[in-house]
Amino acid sequence: MKNLRIHRAPLGVSLQDGGRKGYLRYGVSTAGPMDWARHAMVNHMLAKNPQAPAIEVGPAGMALSVETGEIQLSFAGPGFTLQIDNENISGPVRFMLKAGQTLELIPRAGAMWAYLGVQGDFDLPPLLGSYAENSVSGLYVSKLSTGSCLAVFAKTLQMPAVQMYVDPYIALEGQSIGMMPSSQFESFLPEVRESLVSKPVAIAPRFDRMAYQLSGVRLKCDKGHDILSDGVTMGAVQIPGDGRPFI
Repeated sequence: MKNLRIHRAPLGVSLQDGGRKGYLRYGVSTAGPMDWARHAMVNHMLAKNPQAPAIEVGPAGMALSVETGEIQLSFAGPGFTLQIDNENISGPVRFMLKAGQTLELIPRAGAMWAYLGVQGDFDLPPLLGSYAENSVSGLYVSKLSTGSCLAVFAKTLQMPAVQMYVDPYIALEGQSIGMMPSSQFESFLPEVRESLVSKPVAIAPRFDRMAYQLSGVRLKCDKGHDILSDGVTMGAVQIPGDGRPFI
């Protein structure tokens, strides 16, 4: 048994697996990783199930250590620097963390989400069949906060102590994103709809695990915003009264 000690865990650090499926009809959302690709990547580096639980780190970073012995970890997260005792390591990477060393995930400009995979199993019971934290519903098997501890039934792979990997998704940056009209699409004038796809937009500082606000455009609804609420699906673009879209 190994203990991971959390030294710094700002907002956005949580335990996430592939998600809590089959409970939407009870009002319990799936949760799961914000970046599915990197979550699966850190598990792949450790020869684990892609849906296995891993530590998700938000854009404020985190710091941790192992209390005794050593433990094998993996890391992936564009925009983050992995630092062990002030030595920078590029990712994606599989590596060993030894007792006495401090690991930090330090965000750079544009960093959003990073993941730490752990070789072994967390000493935690699943909740409704999942390890995924859902802060909105108040569901979590272990709330990762500063000073908390994660117990792990650690295993060691017979692989090199440090192994670098290539992130195949970095090359996809800058490609097009498709959009489909919804039931309120015609409520916006043609020139307003055009602005959403013709003007540069960016992710605004206002976001959480449910939605990102976009900056760069304000979309005025010609028929007003006083409409009945609809159910929405992942990827839906919502336009509140101030015209600043959420996706």
